[in-house]
Amino acid sequence: MRSIVVPVNFSPASNNAARYAADLATVIGGNLQLIHVLQMPFAALEYPTPDSAFEGLRESAVTQLKKLAAELNKRTASRVQVEMDIEQGGVDYKVRKYCEEVKPFLVVMGSAGSPLDRFIAGSATLQTLRRLSYPLLVIPEGVQFEQPERILLACDLEDIHSGMIGATGFLRELKDLFAARFDVVNITTPAEEGQGELVYTYEARRAHMKEIFPELHFVHTYTVDKGIGEYLKDHPADWLIIFPKKHAFYELHSSQAKKVVLHSPIPVMSIHE
Repeated sequence: MRSIVVPVNFSPASNNAARYAADLATVIGGNLQLIHVLQMPFAALEYPTPDSAFEGLRESAVTQLKKLAAELNKRTASRVQVEMDIEQGGVDYKVRKYCEEVKPFLVVMGSAGSPLDRFIAGSATLQTLRRLSYPLLVIPEGVQFEQPERILLACDLEDIHSGMIGATGFLRELKDLFAARFDVVNITTPAEEGQGELVYTYEARRAHMKEIFPELHFVHTYTVDKGIGEYLKDHPADWLIIFPKKHAFYELHSSQAKKVVLHSPIPVMSIHE
């Protein structure tokens, strides 16, 4: 069974992502693993904290986690198994360790709406996105699940050259699950113009890759978020997939990648190389 891990902090964006994940699990026949990571307030880190204070935080988290699980069970008519776990520590580290144990099909997190929520929850989402070796789907606040029919893959020249071979199996599974159409778009800078077309001609049109994404489109601009935004205006999509690099998050400056993830109007999935 395909497991979906959902880190939650009970914010509106986080709860919305959990509902999205529940609807997705219903479609793919998966189960949900809700995980909440307890983090002590900054002030508590500088002074001794009574055990009772921590227990109070834990009890509150357990109550909220059970309430959310009950809501999701009702939402899915109990067709989706919902499990819960509470950890203590850093969100990024604990989520990665948890995923190493359960080996999920997908991780789903929320992208916060307000500037304050974006600072608090968004930083955890971006840290997890940079380091998590499992596919991560980031859900904008307020976006409800609709089965993806058109998926946009945003790639750089390195991705095109390798044919995104490391992600081929997962992409093929997504295509089979949803009968989705893939569009591949390369955001090229003036210095790179023409290189993508050349590489794609000789590499990515191999038979096993053509079956998954037969066409490649090029957008010539200076920033990733602007290029993707321009493309989406004329070519609406349900999901956006990016390929963060271990050595540099999406090749261009990290601030551009943050804009893509935190300001995208559609869910953004990251698949590491």
